[in-house]
Amino acid sequence: YLLSLSGWRGSFLIWGLLGILSIITWLFVRDGHVKPETKNITLGAGVRSPSVWTLGLSHMGTFGLGNAIAAWIAVYLSFQYGLPLALAATLGSLALLTGMFFRPLGGILIARNIIGAIPLLRLGTILGCAGVGLLAIPLHYPPLAITGMACIAIGSTIPYTSVFNEAAQLRTVSKGVAQGLVSVISTPTVLLGPPLIGLLFEQTHNFTLAFGSIVLFGCVAITASFLAGPALKREAS
Repeated sequence: YLLSLSGWRGSFLIWGLLGILSIITWLFVRDGHVKPETKNITLGAGVRSPSVWTLGLSHMGTFGLGNAIAAWIAVYLSFQYGLPLALAATLGSLALLTGMFFRPLGGILIARNIIGAIPLLRLGTILGCAGVGLLAIPLHYPPLAITGMACIAIGSTIPYTSVFNEAAQLRTVSKGVAQGLVSVISTPTVLLGPPLIGLLFEQTHNFTLAFGSIVLFGCVAITASFLAGPALKREAS
């Protein structure tokens, strides 16, 4: 919609201004910061921590996977189902943006002991991987796409609290180091995923192999999420 009104530059300008407005708003928020008890703040402790690596690789297959697919979902819907690009972008955005409601839901579920952090993390990695797998199936069947996008929307957001809450509780690594490294370790899907999808789509002219390649990241994340439990038992306070 914004593209038709103001072009690409105008669209990016509008969203950029909204982003600046949100930053200014946060500058006036009192966060009640309390200086935490210092643990091991060395970077090496984080690099050597199995918990940091398993959490980071799990995050790669949830939040990272969702971002990689979000970059191509409009093109996928337009190509696979013949939708106008503007409509495809709208539907893709609505489907994935609903995931923002599942991020706080994950925190609520953990806080109320309805589900543990690690089981929720495992659920998220499985849902994300399954969702991409459904989109990779070369069938023109709308319920398949809807189910796939729903799985990605939920799987990429609901375990967010699990990752960073568990990283903050490590006994051997400080919160800042642990959470920072988890974010860095999770970046391969975000950095490599979109160009990899584009390259494979250009070569094959379909999304089967393009999205199928992202399933590999999801499989790594699922494996890491099941290894995270034992690692955290050894390192968490």
